[in-house]
Amino acid sequence: MPEPLPEPDHADITTLRKLLVDRETTYRDATFLRFEDRAYTYAELASTSNRIANALLERGLRPGDRLAIWMRNRPEYLACLFAAAKAGLVAVTLNPAARAVDGRYLLEDSQAKAIVLGPEVADAFATIRAQLSDPPPEFVTGARGDTTAHELAAANGLRPYDELLSGSAQLPPDPGIGPGTPASIIYTSGTTGPPKGVVLPHGAYPNTARWYGQHVLGAGPDDVFFTCLPLHHCNAQIFTTATALMQGASVAMVENFSASRFLDQLRHYGATVFNFIGMMLVALYKQPVRADDADNPATRAFGIPVPPDLGREFEQRFGVTLLEGYGATETGCGFVFSTPSERRWGYAGRALPYAEVRVVDEEDNDVPTGEVGRIIMRPKRDHIWMLEYHGKPEATAKATRDGWLRLDDFGVLDEGGWLAFRGRGLDWVRRRGENISAIEIEDTCDRHPSVAKSAVVAVPSPLTEEEVKLYVEWKPDAEPDVEGLIAWLRERLAEYKLPRFVDSIPEIPRTATGKIAKYRLDRSPNGQWDAETARTR
Repeated sequence: MPEPLPEPDHADITTLRKLLVDRETTYRDATFLRFEDRAYTYAELASTSNRIANALLERGLRPGDRLAIWMRNRPEYLACLFAAAKAGLVAVTLNPAARAVDGRYLLEDSQAKAIVLGPEVADAFATIRAQLSDPPPEFVTGARGDTTAHELAAANGLRPYDELLSGSAQLPPDPGIGPGTPASIIYTSGTTGPPKGVVLPHGAYPNTARWYGQHVLGAGPDDVFFTCLPLHHCNAQIFTTATALMQGASVAMVENFSASRFLDQLRHYGATVFNFIGMMLVALYKQPVRADDADNPATRAFGIPVPPDLGREFEQRFGVTLLEGYGATETGCGFVFSTPSERRWGYAGRALPYAEVRVVDEEDNDVPTGEVGRIIMRPKRDHIWMLEYHGKPEATAKATRDGWLRLDDFGVLDEGGWLAFRGRGLDWVRRRGENISAIEIEDTCDRHPSVAKSAVVAVPSPLTEEEVKLYVEWKPDAEPDVEGLIAWLRERLAEYKLPRFVDSIPEIPRTATGKIAKYRLDRSPNGQWDAETARTR
């Protein structure tokens, strides 16, 4: 077992507010953000976020009140996020893809006292405002087509964002923010039901940023962190934004992911680091091969574990080192990482010194080394992981029983402490006494040249416990061929892992962060194709 990694630099920075204030002073004139064709210095964002913080306090908000931010990626998003941290407000970062029903739930659940909207959600908010028992003050930013923010505000009975820029540019007084002070409420993707609001403390942001930035990435002021991932999620907030702040680096941000434009965006911004979720690598790899694929400035990319064959081929083709890890919003985004000097395909990495991980059975007994079990984890320090699920004490107690966090994830630990992620609770099928990984089947199926994306769910069976049901989203130019796909899978998977049922659907449902929303897939024990009859209906 190697020696534990040493404590990274900047241990004195223990809150998000202190991180912002320290870096804004140290790197004042350096570029922090590039968005489209505009660059923003640390000082510019400091002044803007101070103005917003003071304006909100002048309008009656108090430390501990919740500020909802509901918009796509844009500079104003970061300004509002930073303003909340400085004023002691709790930033509630909402999914811009949410519409009336979901938006109402999120606003009522979070009890937001004010909200800053992007133009893309102004109409949705106008629809639900009358349904809210106590609608918060609303400010709208940005233009939509030829409609300015002021015109949008007037048309929807909202206030223009410019009103928030009327506050003082001086740093607001510290209301007594500590590492355990709530900083944000980030809603989980809701793969198993309605989203839960994860309350993260101020201490979570600098803790993950210090360890991840120094020991995983080896980042510094010359790095440019590129993100196309949404700022309402912890990945862009912590792995990109907080880490760039900690290292004195800069962020290049776009509204959303585009596989066809991705490499050109990296080149345009000179991006050296990017984060990914699983579907991004598959989509990039499936782009037509170009002679200049490796001619890009990125040297490191971080994300969830990828199939080893895909990882090796991706690195060779694009000239980037893939670093993998495991974590969740509840853990301050991540705590298990591989590093450039220690990587193993198929494994997420080892737990960093501030946390520990176990793999257990249903009675919380450690399973034998190398066997699949439920992943449980806990921090070794205070105020670096979630405080609670907002307004859900029973869910909080269930997830944190005996101090160990349980997220219904499954994995394997080897004798050296390396963790291999094997799937979530919905990602397993129990068939004929065997535990079958849905992820393994999906990863294999997704490599078929005609498949855009696949999803596997368990469906009930009176004879074999459960059956494998495969949903397939075919590429637009592909002719669906289930028989051909099954023959292709048979060459790559054990017989007992092959699907019993297959349904072809126009699109695999996803959450806002790109995860497959399996709870929206039908679990009836039937399909357009049934292996027992070997025919397509």
